[in-house]
Amino acid sequence: MNADVGLIIRRAENALKQNSTVPRSKLEMVFFLIDLDHFKSINDTYGHASGDMVLVQLKQRLAHTFRKSDYLIRWGGEEFLVVARDIQPDSVGATANRLCDTVANQPFEIIANRYINVTCSIGFSELPFFADQPGLLSWAQAVEIADKAMYLAKHRGRNTWVGLHGHARTNRQQLIQRIQQDVMQVIQCGDLTMQTRSSDHWPAPNSGPRSESNLG
Repeated sequence: MNADVGLIIRRAENALKQNSTVPRSKLEMVFFLIDLDHFKSINDTYGHASGDMVLVQLKQRLAHTFRKSDYLIRWGGEEFLVVARDIQPDSVGATANRLCDTVANQPFEIIANRYINVTCSIGFSELPFFADQPGLLSWAQAVEIADKAMYLAKHRGRNTWVGLHGHARTNRQQLIQRIQQDVMQVIQCGDLTMQTRSSDHWPAPNSGPRSESNLG
C-alpha cells in the first residue's frame, strides 16, 4: 500500500508542478469499505460456522464484482476493504450498486440446502482526496472517511452505499478530527460532498436478516 500510494502522490504532485491538472478521467485509488448488515444476528441464530460460510461466499462475490488487480482485504469481523486502482469516476457508484445487488439478490447458503438473505452497507472515498493537495491525507485517513461513509449508509437503512468527497472549497483545518466528531455537520457545512444511492433504492430500516428459505 505504501509503495502504491507513494507512486500515486508523486504522479499527482508532478502534474501540479508542471502547472497541469490531475486527470480526472480516472481516479487513482478508491477505498470501498463493505460491512454485512446484522451479521451478529446470523452468528447468534445459525451459529458461527454458518457465519463463516457467509463470509466465504461474500469474498467470492467481491472477487466477481471487482478486478483481479484490486486488493480484497479482510478488514476485521464482517468488514472487508477493497482497494480499487485506476477506476473510472463515473463507475464508482455503479460498482457499489452492483455489489449491493449481488449481495442482496442472491441468498447465501448457511448449511446444505438452507439459505438466508443478507445485505451489506458500503462506504467509499478516494486518494488523493484533494486534487490540489495530493499528499494532505494518508491512505489510512482516507479509509477512516470511507468508514464514516459506511456508517452513514447504515443510518440510511442499510443495503445501500455512501461516498464522501473533498473539493477545492473544503475547509481542511482539522478535517479528520471534525469528521470523527460529527461527519453530518461537516457535510452540512459544505466541506464534504456526499454521494449516495438514488433514493428509490433505499429500503426501510430492518431489524435483522430476512426470512430463511429452502431453495434446494
